[in-house]
Amino acid sequence: MTKDFKEKFIDLYDDYVHSDEPRRDFLKKLVKTAGGAAAAAAVLALLEGTGAEAAWFRSKTAAW
Repeated sequence: MTKDFKEKFIDLYDDYVHSDEPRRDFLKKLVKTAGGAAAAAAVLALLEGTGAEAAWFRSKTAAW
């Protein structure tokens, strides 16, 4: 996975968190970006962590 692809997930989640977008619409976009519901569920679990976990995720996935 490339860094640009990882950033798409983070940007998508950031846009959702800081807007009034319905969760259903966010999840539809996430499934489309991830390529399927199972992949989206795995990504969502990583994205919905605490701020400390998000920082850890960014550092550990820098090699993507």
